[in-house]
Amino acid sequence: MKKLTTLFFALSLISMTGLAQNWEDHYASIGFTVQDTTICGRRAVFVIPQHPNGRWIARPAFIGAFAQVDDALLAKGWSFGLLDLMDEYASPSALDAFNQFCDYASEKYNLSGKVVIEGLSRGGWFSLIYAENYPDRVEKLYIDAPLCDLTGFAEHNNFIKDAEEMWAQKGLSPEKFHTFARDNFYRIKDIPIIAVYGAADPIVPFEKQLGTFNFSGCKEISIVGKTGCAHHPHSLVPCDTIVNFLTKPRPLARLSINPSRQQCFQNYIDAVKNAGNDIHSIMVLQHGKVLFEQWMSEGAPDKPHALWSCSKTFCSAAVGFAITEGYFSLDTRIIDIFPEFKPRKVGKNIKAMRVRDLLTMTCGHETDPTYEIWNTKEGWIRQFLAKEVKYTPGTAFCYNSLGTYVLSAAVQKLTGEKIVDYLRPRLFEPLGIAQPKWDESPEGVCCGGWGLSLKTEDLARMGQCLLQGGKWEGRQVIPEWWAKEIGAKQVESIPGGQPANKAAEFQSEYYKENNDWCQGYGYQMWRCRFNGYRADGASSQYIMVFPDMDAVIITTAHDDDMQRVLNQVYDNIFPALR
Repeated sequence: MKKLTTLFFALSLISMTGLAQNWEDHYASIGFTVQDTTICGRRAVFVIPQHPNGRWIARPAFIGAFAQVDDALLAKGWSFGLLDLMDEYASPSALDAFNQFCDYASEKYNLSGKVVIEGLSRGGWFSLIYAENYPDRVEKLYIDAPLCDLTGFAEHNNFIKDAEEMWAQKGLSPEKFHTFARDNFYRIKDIPIIAVYGAADPIVPFEKQLGTFNFSGCKEISIVGKTGCAHHPHSLVPCDTIVNFLTKPRPLARLSINPSRQQCFQNYIDAVKNAGNDIHSIMVLQHGKVLFEQWMSEGAPDKPHALWSCSKTFCSAAVGFAITEGYFSLDTRIIDIFPEFKPRKVGKNIKAMRVRDLLTMTCGHETDPTYEIWNTKEGWIRQFLAKEVKYTPGTAFCYNSLGTYVLSAAVQKLTGEKIVDYLRPRLFEPLGIAQPKWDESPEGVCCGGWGLSLKTEDLARMGQCLLQGGKWEGRQVIPEWWAKEIGAKQVESIPGGQPANKAAEFQSEYYKENNDWCQGYGYQMWRCRFNGYRADGASSQYIMVFPDMDAVIITTAHDDDMQRVLNQVYDNIFPALR
């Protein structure tokens, strides 16, 4: 029996070697980037899709074997990595090498600083040990028939002595070495784990391996036993259960707060109730963690909310990506993007209107043409360009939602994708924003300046990404230069709905001190008092970013007293953040 088991194991490794090469060749043949290199003297392989979303799964062994999950994730824009550590069994040098492997993936391919580790059999041992040593670098674990106590596998392989010698570098006795994963499992109870095992596995029996762990206190763990299945094959067919578990966004981290902070948040709730505000949700983050969240009235954690003009900030992100990727520039003229909609008589101001002017609401119109045009079926871009442009573009601020629509149309025309689709691998998926929906015009263009619906936590992710200079989990998601400029003061501003000729009136000291629509405007974001900036939608939809306090504050609502909503945040929430 021992010889048969050993032969089966050896044959399975031979077949895995063949699978690996065919698997890599397949992805290279369909246009994926495949790099086979060496890191710290070990073989390293990367498979990168054409439009990577920054999330990735990595193996310490067995590339190409039972690759159902890898295939499914690659099809969704994930990347794949292998560092071949099969015969090293989580030695200290192997752990260090995997850290350098992750750093390489982040620097060369801009992959997330947190990786999903996929551990089959002895790779499961490495996955557990690595996660226990470096929990902050692991997004999730997928372990399949994992070795958890090497003594149970000693008869099938001649590696125990070498492994013990390597771990002796850490001063571990043989007894401690064999129970290390189980004894340190408490370190990874915040990491979501999915484990698959064969119920009839004679090589790695669940009850002697993973079944000896104490799973109490795990925030999210799913254990799937395959009836009648031995050690191979691994994974599930179909593998939707695993893929859905891995792709589900992790919730933002929550932080317990002291009574004095809690009282500030209660003061806010009392102020909202006493004033009769119709706030649907509020979420407060500081240092990347949620301090406070509350849903009221129509609000609910899993219910997308209409964002109105908060949508503009997401459209601006699409413009930033498109500029970075070379489709146009800030100074590209609008009529050069849409020559087919050029009016018969092209005045000098229409001719001068640039992408930059639409972003900063300085198109040159005296009044906002949006409401006159958006209920018509005639082409919105043609009508926009046909409107009189009274002022030299770039010189007069007039809030203009249709200008944002034209930006959406420009991105769609030049990239070939609607902005909701264009942003999916670049922004939504990296941030963990699932199934965004954006209303469209009669021309089949996402409205840009309005029409997006997202959940409160989705808005928090966007705000936190901007606060971090466009980074998310160590990866540069929004181009750094765009994240810096989007909320910076580009032009002076006046409240929306006011004609451009009232600018002087709104530049008085009173408005500068008391009105959050007179603090300046960036690229589709308003400046706030207290050195903040915000995405801003009708009826008090806000993504507020305050760098000085390292804080992000979100509200969704149906409340037209928008200044009062902001003041309640300043008066009651700010004391908890200082």
